[in-house]
Amino acid sequence: MYKYTQKDLLKNPEKYQFSKFEGYQFFNDYVENRQVFLTSNRSFNIQEIKELYSEDIEFEDSIYLKNYLISSILDNKYDLNITKKLIQRFEVSKKLYTHYSLPDIRKNSDLHHDIDSYYLFSLYLAIYIKNFNDKYLQVIVFNSLLKVNDLIISIHDTSNKLHNKILKYSLNTELGFFNVLKGEL
Repeated sequence: MYKYTQKDLLKNPEKYQFSKFEGYQFFNDYVENRQVFLTSNRSFNIQEIKELYSEDIEFEDSIYLKNYLISSILDNKYDLNITKKLIQRFEVSKKLYTHYSLPDIRKNSDLHHDIDSYYLFSLYLAIYIKNFNDKYLQVIVFNSLLKVNDLIISIHDTSNKLHNKILKYSLNTELGFFNVLKGEL
């Protein structure tokens, strides 16, 4: 059993660095865990994420994460420095905050329960992996994608159709890149 999605990771963040080696069965459990969410036949149009956009929430010298992610995805514009900082912030805290200061990307609020932001971050990372060919950065992004998808699965509510579509897209990308890496070993 893949243990990293069995508890609410938003309330109980996982410290992956203390994980013990579980052998080849771990990879089988991981793939099986992901495939459960890939049974939906719903198609996904990237434009659907517009419904998550929030008006009038921007502050001077900061970014509202949800809107930043939506704009970046729809415009297909990824700021490498912001991407690296967001990944770094997520890797340390296993949380995504609603606002981050510019230019250093430090949390500008203590609010981190906006579930949409986690789905959008997952989508952002999945698209990044698909569209950019720097293998080193792809592996870093893949590492974060695994963790944010673990978190999402641990809290996933299947009644939200857009979340289901985003998760399916992200998991397909994650498993596709996993298979690429597995084939290179």
